[in-house]
Amino acid sequence: MARGDFAQLGRADPYLRGVGLLIWAFVGLTHLSSLSPEAPRAWLLPWGVYGAALVAEGFHQRMPGWLARALLAVQSLAVAAMPSLGFQGLEGLLLAVVVAQFPVVFTLRHSLMLALAQLPLLLVIVWPFQAPRFIFEILGAHSAFCVFALFGYRIQQRERTARLSLADAYAELVSTRALLVENSRQVERLRISRELHDSLGHHLVALGIQLQLAEKGGGPEAVTRARQISKDALAEVRNVVSQMHAPQALDFQAALTALASRIPKPLIHLGLDEALNLPDAERAHAVFRCVQEAITNCVKHAEAGNVWVTARNVEGGVEIRVRDDGRGTKRLEQGNGLTGIRERVEGLGGTARFSSADGFEVQLKVPAARMPA
Repeated sequence: MARGDFAQLGRADPYLRGVGLLIWAFVGLTHLSSLSPEAPRAWLLPWGVYGAALVAEGFHQRMPGWLARALLAVQSLAVAAMPSLGFQGLEGLLLAVVVAQFPVVFTLRHSLMLALAQLPLLLVIVWPFQAPRFIFEILGAHSAFCVFALFGYRIQQRERTARLSLADAYAELVSTRALLVENSRQVERLRISRELHDSLGHHLVALGIQLQLAEKGGGPEAVTRARQISKDALAEVRNVVSQMHAPQALDFQAALTALASRIPKPLIHLGLDEALNLPDAERAHAVFRCVQEAITNCVKHAEAGNVWVTARNVEGGVEIRVRDDGRGTKRLEQGNGLTGIRERVEGLGGTARFSSADGFEVQLKVPAARMPA
């Protein structure tokens, strides 16, 4: 099961977990303060185990999935043990806190199923100690809290999915717009070059021929100068045609700036050399796609606050780095995105490296021209 199927709260996760700890501390300390000196206190052990498991669950992103799910089971069992050891009341609230943690290690669908399965457990816990009327109130309050928590997760997940889809769509739009602009420029250059070649070039060639014929009839000095001018003009036309036929590089910096300005989170910092050594549109386009994919991965998976994109000229080509301050990963698995980046760069004769220490980093080296085989 992919981590992306679970709810991702980002920076809000520790704050919400802190609220859960406050609830745990409140119900325990208030119950403890209300006890008489001879009242049993054996419930403090499962209460403490619950709190420890709640704190440990805060590191669920850095532990195997089975361990995170086991910690939730420990919390539920600790609540089940507390009433028989002297703690009666607010069990539904503590179990609701457990339900609020489900979506970070289970899908929302499975979280709802587990929340429903928890109702019989809560009924068994409170049945020996509460009157039927109070049992109904406990189950109702517990269910309302769980529905509210899971509904909040659902809204957050849909908003996050919509935001990622919008970021992807905009990134695609920016790159497509840049390519269309460049394509229209290339078409216009080609049209102008053909016009020059077919019209002015033809006239200059005809002029040279006519002057060559006129030279045989007299005025050799003037005719010779005119022929030289025509040759120079023809050479100039050919030079203009050659320059217009030469492929022009994509405006890499402008395209990246436009892309970064429309992504609200994470904040994208650009550090680009003014004149990058990307001489042709195909090479610039491939590099732009790689950077776009790296930024998209940061938005989708890193939960980062900042992304730094640097591109600088190095000997023989360009070096690009995309680094974020997100959670990174201990085990690097190259999905479709990273595989696509590697294939694009290697197709240009370059190299792609990925590392995850503090956050995640993509390092690309692209030669200015294809390396010989």
